[in-house]
Order: sequence, then C-alpha cells, then structure tokens
Amino acid sequence: MPPEPASAPERSSRLRTSEDIKAWLLSHIAELSNISPEAVDVHRPFSEFGLDSLETINLMMELEDWLGRDLAATIAWDYPTVDAIATHLGATEEAA
Repeated sequence: MPPEPASAPERSSRLRTSEDIKAWLLSHIAELSNISPEAVDVHRPFSEFGLDSLETINLMMELEDWLGRDLAATIAWDYPTVDAIATHLGATEEAA
C-alpha cells in the first residue's frame, strides 16, 4: 500500500486586519534576518533585510497559508514593504 501524501497546512478562514498582517510579517522577517521585530522598518523593502528572492517567495507562501487565500505571485514586488503589503491585504481582507 503506497504511503499517503502529506497534507498541506490547514488554511485559516479568519479575516486578518492590516495590523495582524503587519505583526505577522514583522515577526517572520525578524526571525529570518536575525533581528528584533522592533528593528524592522515597515517602510524599507524586503531586500534590505537580507532576504533574497527565494526567501521572499517562501515568506509570501507562508503568508498565503496563514491568510488562507491565494496571493498573486508578484505581491512582494508589487508591494515591496511590510506597510504596503499589510495595507493592501488588510483592505482586501476587510472588503471580503
């Protein structure tokens, strides 16, 4: 009998505010960059925290899972800062 495929992480159905999204991003960027969340400037591009394109894509995939919905593949380039993504996604979450 073949092994069962690994299941995808469960997606949340809870709506998230822009502040929720900002806090999630700050925490995850800080962890990836080995800095405190307070040291993350929400107006600086992700690349300034030492995240390469692969790390940024992985971060957006984790955010997608946490939000429980699909995000555009280009979201980190269309909205390249914590503040820009949190504002954009918070507005779309609240409108949903």
